Amino acid sequence: MTRATSSNWGGRRNSAGRKRELGLSDRREIAGDYFAHMQKAREFGDTLRRDAVIRKLMAKYKVTHRMVERCVAEFLPDTRWNAKMYKYAIEGDEIQPLPARNINKLKPGVYVEKKLRLIVNSTGKRTWIFRFKWRFTIRDMVLGGPEISPTMARELAAKASRKLAAGQNPIDDSWSSTALQSLKSKS
Repeated sequence: MTRATSSNWGGRRNSAGRKRELGLSDRREIAGDYFAHMQKAREFGDTLRRDAVIRKLMAKYKVTHRMVERCVAEFLPDTRWNAKMYKYAIEGDEIQPLPARNINKLKPGVYVEKKLRLIVNSTGKRTWIFRFKWRFTIRDMVLGGPEISPTMARELAAKASRKLAAGQNPIDDSWSSTALQSLKSKS
């Protein structure tokens, strides 16, 4: 039986062995980036989840999932004074159903009805968004702000959905390649 050789300190797999030690500044930078990503996602009403942010940081800093979690846990007490940010960092943002009426008194968060989203930020500003998939990417089309009523937002979302079903991008009115081929074949 031949023994597999490896240049690592332990184990036979390439990734086995000791991981590099992170200095204080590196750990602080990773935790800071984590909280900045989560705060930015909260402000824009993005549904970015905790694991997605951790995966981004793993790729950026070339560290493991556990290393990122340890950095966040180390600097977490510094953010506990901000209860909303602390809750969002731990649990993420909860998506709630869009209420039928009384949207003027909604708490900050993301409210969803099919592809229509209402995002209420911490200052109470409302933004209506139509979320759709275009060429394998998820896109957001801003329909308007507080000046738009829920019925008007639903009408705009229905119009954008009809364009999407026809093969047209509702944001820039470009056509998909399959829709262009079907248009050429009809003429």
